[in-house]
Amino acid sequence: MSSRTCLTSVSVACVALVLSATPTAGATSGQLVVTEDTRLRQDHVGNIVIAADDVSLDCAGHEVTGSGSGFGIYTERSGVTITGCRVSRFVLGILVVRSSNNVVSDNTAFENTDQGIALNSTRDSDVTHNTVRENVTAGIGLAFSDHITVSHNVAVDNVRAGIDLYFSDDDVVEDNLAADNGELGIVLHAAEGNRIADNEATRNGTEGSGSGFWVVNGSRGNVLVHNVANGNGRGMSVLSSSFNRLHRNTANGNTLFGLAVEDGSSHNVLSDNVVNNNGEFGLWVFSAASNTFRDNVVTNSGRLGVALNRADGNVLSDNAVLASGDTGVHLLSSSANKIAGNVLSDNGGDGLDLLRSSSNVVEDNRASNNAKSGFVVNDESARNTLRRNVAHLNRWIGFAAQETTSLNTFAENEGCRNRIVDAVDYSSGANTWLANVFCTTSGI
Repeated sequence: MSSRTCLTSVSVACVALVLSATPTAGATSGQLVVTEDTRLRQDHVGNIVIAADDVSLDCAGHEVTGSGSGFGIYTERSGVTITGCRVSRFVLGILVVRSSNNVVSDNTAFENTDQGIALNSTRDSDVTHNTVRENVTAGIGLAFSDHITVSHNVAVDNVRAGIDLYFSDDDVVEDNLAADNGELGIVLHAAEGNRIADNEATRNGTEGSGSGFWVVNGSRGNVLVHNVANGNGRGMSVLSSSFNRLHRNTANGNTLFGLAVEDGSSHNVLSDNVVNNNGEFGLWVFSAASNTFRDNVVTNSGRLGVALNRADGNVLSDNAVLASGDTGVHLLSSSANKIAGNVLSDNGGDGLDLLRSSSNVVEDNRASNNAKSGFVVNDESARNTLRRNVAHLNRWIGFAAQETTSLNTFAENEGCRNRIVDAVDYSSGANTWLANVFCTTSGI
């Protein structure tokens, strides 16, 4: 008996007939249309359409299986609950569109060629306690969907991304696991006002590509708090996005960097994050302006603790940058930044260096026990101000101005017990030194 004869307006008797039909052993088949609370009694081969408001579909752990096309379970009605389904081998496993007040919970969506669970133009709904794995584009995808709660889901082994928000605003994404996805753990694409909290994104991407968290393409006003981004290609990335806050996150053991702000991003605040043991950089800032980085702990970075490259007008304050493989804080071709109140210790190179950078203010920092020098103003850097900094016990020099520097001001700094000399100027008088306290000097 064919189950395809059931339409949206069919009677309850038609639904019951579909559920009891057995065209193949152990499963119904065709398109199943649901118009009242329904509990599957067996597996289903084909798609399911929920065609009435305020009804529930409970698959009771049964399989809903396709042949690689279309959708598995579809609704554009409101007040719908979809639970207990195992949906696979469609383009979209579960698709909810143009509706509200829905619940998608305790399902498994796997081996779908686009997304496991997709909400499009939907509001005020919950996606919770689902497992989404081995889907191609994303495990869970929200598009143009607002006021959605995505919580306690497991998104693993998807080809591209675990959880993806696309032009979706004022959503809550919390307590999810996004692991071992091919490129990205949790994505915000042109998304605004979302709270991303207490999630774990691990082992996403490979060899420096991909990210645990990826905030991109004009995403604004999002808060990422208490998340873990460990063992990814990159930890947490903000690209071409502004006015976001990353607070009290952990980014450890990522291949390239722990945290990054890049490509025109501005007015973001990164604070109180713990960033350890990342392969190249703890914090990477590239072509980004007017961002604030404060009260972060950055330790054991493979190369540079904090790197600002073509980055202007940023504030780096009250951070601890410790035990980097090379320099603690490095500025390259960067201007008008404020570097204040940081502790720069036990780094494998300098505590801080400026290279081809101008008009920066470096004040109230402390550099000690670095393998090279405390503070270095390097090639072609000009008009920088270094004041009230302390450099003690560095293995080379406390404060150094190299030959091609000019118009830099060193004022009220303190340096003593640095191994070679506490302060040196190789510029033949091109820089200004005022009211400093040094135990030993050269060229000043």
